[in-house]
Amino acid sequence: MNREIIAAAVLGVIAIVALLGSWYTVDQTERAVLLRNGAVVGTAQPGLGFKIPFIDSVEKISVRTSTYTWDKMNSYSYDQQPADLKISVTLRASPDKVADLYAKFGRLDTAVNQVVNPVVNQQVKVVFGRYTAVKAIQERGALNGAIKDAITETLKYDPMIIIESVQLENIEFSANYLHSIE
Repeated sequence: MNREIIAAAVLGVIAIVALLGSWYTVDQTERAVLLRNGAVVGTAQPGLGFKIPFIDSVEKISVRTSTYTWDKMNSYSYDQQPADLKISVTLRASPDKVADLYAKFGRLDTAVNQVVNPVVNQQVKVVFGRYTAVKAIQERGALNGAIKDAITETLKYDPMIIIESVQLENIEFSANYLHSIE
């Protein structure tokens, strides 16, 4: 009799856990990657979804716009003047490519560190190197546009991340250069 009660209680607990573990919700600012035993089997749009308890799991990826900042990025102008640049890049994960992003990187931050960071570092230095120190200050809008175009062009073949804007926030030239101007 006791064994029957214990078995019924255990089965009842397992049934409740299975029932509660069979659904999930996805927020409007996210997309979900559905995993079956760790393998990607699909994606889920915002709303209520169902999964097989104990076998399926859900990883949520934010598709919200985020801004990443690179501060004190060392670069040299065309006339060999050292400068520290502050660059901000506003981006988001492509809602249609969250399964690819998860399969390749796991998280958006990892994708930014492995894909966007090297491109930003390289392209900012290349574009800034085409401008003299004086021209970089005088034509800051054109410089900002050239940096954005270079970063966007380089990343256009990686559709998992959408670049929305690039902003050259600050240019700090070395103290030696500033004294030579005065």
